[in-house]
Amino acid sequence: MPTDLERKKTLALRLLSMFLCTLLLLETVRVPAPASAASETPPSAPCGPGCNGYDVVVIGSEIEGVLLAKEAHAAGLSVLILDPREKPGGELIQGQMLVLDEPNDNRKRSLVQGELKPLYDGYKAGNIRKLPAFESYYGKLIREIPLRSGITIDGVEIEDTDGQGTEQRKTLKSITYLANDGKLYQVQAGYFVENTDFNALTVHLGNPRIPGMESLYNGKKPDYMAATYMLRFKSVNWNKLHQAVLEDYPLTNVVKKYGANTYVDWDFATGFSNLTYNYRPRDSHLMLRGLNATYQKDGEVIINSLLVYDVDPADPQSVRSAVARAKAEAPYIAKYLRKHIPGFGKAELNGYPDYLYIRDYNRYETD
Repeated sequence: MPTDLERKKTLALRLLSMFLCTLLLLETVRVPAPASAASETPPSAPCGPGCNGYDVVVIGSEIEGVLLAKEAHAAGLSVLILDPREKPGGELIQGQMLVLDEPNDNRKRSLVQGELKPLYDGYKAGNIRKLPAFESYYGKLIREIPLRSGITIDGVEIEDTDGQGTEQRKTLKSITYLANDGKLYQVQAGYFVENTDFNALTVHLGNPRIPGMESLYNGKKPDYMAATYMLRFKSVNWNKLHQAVLEDYPLTNVVKKYGANTYVDWDFATGFSNLTYNYRPRDSHLMLRGLNATYQKDGEVIINSLLVYDVDPADPQSVRSAVARAKAEAPYIAKYLRKHIPGFGKAELNGYPDYLYIRDYNRYETD
């Protein structure tokens, strides 16, 4: 199983890798693009009464696709974001997965560019650590882009088109969605972009699912990684936490006392599995693994450690149930951390995210 540190490093590349995957998906579902850039208003499209045409339609409001939507809008294309979630922001804003690790090349040079650079620069400087700062950054990205939340994809229209030679390729022509006003709408686009953490669009395209956790033990039913509920704290003495671990060096003593991969600097803390694994949740769907904590300044800390099992992010009721379970458990976890983790003696809960960090759910093969 990957260590906390390995998980943390993997997360560092997720933002950029998912953005690249989004770009690849554009080619998968391509229909002929207009010859010139469109105006900011939806162009007319031959898709019948009640059907609007766009150059780019993004399904979901995760930041990766929002970055793409912003660039398309800046290029003069007509763009629409349709979000299955009740509020925009996805895992970053609603799930409060406010942890950024800068991806570097093999010479330790930053790979971050473009619209992401101000976010990473602010994060490294400590200016973008708390939720309001992330919300401000995200709000600027979507400021001029039409966005409709709370939609459900009702159906897709797929047609066969000629590829190179005699090759046939399938093209996503349009989608029909149910809006939160109870009405059905249809949209057609030059590009459709999958940008949800559960493949809200891709699940309708008929492509084979890529096996997940069940592939590790030849299981018969699809098995997914656990989701994570972010825990927020205030009144944490981070200096005390940092100093306590330093005083227990050398590293062999730290590992013996706190567990493998225990590490604390001025911004992050990982490990402490010898302590967290002794915690017994009151709910069998939950587990407290080793800490992956980020210092947000001013005594505020956010921790990525509470696993929630059997969550289906495609089912709103499953998500609501998972969030409710985690919220109910959080006060008991706070009490445990106050007793066992240095610097948490006076820690208090500091609010609750509305959503989860979906670590891995459905994946599908693409053409």
